Amino acid sequence: MHDEVRLTDVEAFAIVKTARQMLVDNEDRRRARKDTPPSDATIADYQKKCRQIEAELERIGPGSPAPLFELMIQYADRKQTFQALKSALRWQAWTELQYVMRDQDRLQRAGKRDDTWKRLVLQVRQWQRRLQAVDALDRNDCLAWLDRSPKRSKSKRRILHRLEDNWRQRFLDVNLSSATYRHAGVLLVHCGLRPAELARGVRVRWTPRGVRVLIAGAKVRATAGQPWRAFLLNPSQLPEWFVNDLRNRRRMVIAADEDALRAHLYRQSQAVLNPGDKKQNRDLVLSSYLFRHALVTDMRESAWDTEDIAASIGESSAETLRYYGTRRNSGSRKVKPTVAMVMNSVRTPRAVKPIDQSGLNAQLKKQKRSGRLPGPKP
Repeated sequence: MHDEVRLTDVEAFAIVKTARQMLVDNEDRRRARKDTPPSDATIADYQKKCRQIEAELERIGPGSPAPLFELMIQYADRKQTFQALKSALRWQAWTELQYVMRDQDRLQRAGKRDDTWKRLVLQVRQWQRRLQAVDALDRNDCLAWLDRSPKRSKSKRRILHRLEDNWRQRFLDVNLSSATYRHAGVLLVHCGLRPAELARGVRVRWTPRGVRVLIAGAKVRATAGQPWRAFLLNPSQLPEWFVNDLRNRRRMVIAADEDALRAHLYRQSQAVLNPGDKKQNRDLVLSSYLFRHALVTDMRESAWDTEDIAASIGESSAETLRYYGTRRNSGSRKVKPTVAMVMNSVRTPRAVKPIDQSGLNAQLKKQKRSGRLPGPKP
């Protein structure tokens, strides 16, 4: 209450003016980037992360001069986690700032510039400072404080080169003993599912043309992702027991809880990816995204169009494929890849935006005009 009494009207209006400009600038940047509001699932994830962060900040206590920086240092070694937490913190700060600004605007328009209004203005300042602290967070600064260099990202696609060609068949063999996850395992191998998509339930139906699969998409926004996708799987490329089950039932909804599935895959990692020496390659861990990257790699090697690959994994832009799968050197693979998904059977509600080659085409035209085309000299 003492801070509220000492806060003058001039100081309060200055705080509100600065906050209002921050909101305007942020909205301009969002329009320029064509951002869309986060989905309900993303908001739920942000809220979960923020609760975790607030609990840790309470543990650090008010004695730290930079509690947020001190907290984020412990996540600096993990780039993806660091960025995910920072995104959650930024969403929280902007959301709270908007709510508090709305409340103080209402009181200000009513002419109630009393202690209640000043209390709201102090909350505005609090979230302003939190937002500035979040924006100032830099992973390299955290690593420098720890006297470490950035580590190479442990992307799932980067470990594909280290796996034997038959690792997915070994997974299906091991996973067959699990009554809970054996059907889900087949879909992971052949459909490139995100964990959230499998959690919602994947509809599978037997048809004379093959196995029809319908997936409700995850990570869907107004301008990105596919709300759903459907395709056929070739029964001859699927486990015989799976095909027989489906023929008998005609249709199934196959689902698996995200956290439980993650734990199940982790338990199977040693037997599937490193059945020999238990002391080696402990970083090789099964995950839904490992199967997703592997499927994209197989599709590339099987001459699928980039737009069809993007549609098959629920993307609305072929540019996104830059982050998926890998490319092998010619002749480096012992076994030719087989893709159970039937080519040209993928259906999505949104057309896939092709890769933008305008820059490359312009460069080639310029080289052609100058007589300097790429390739060996005559």
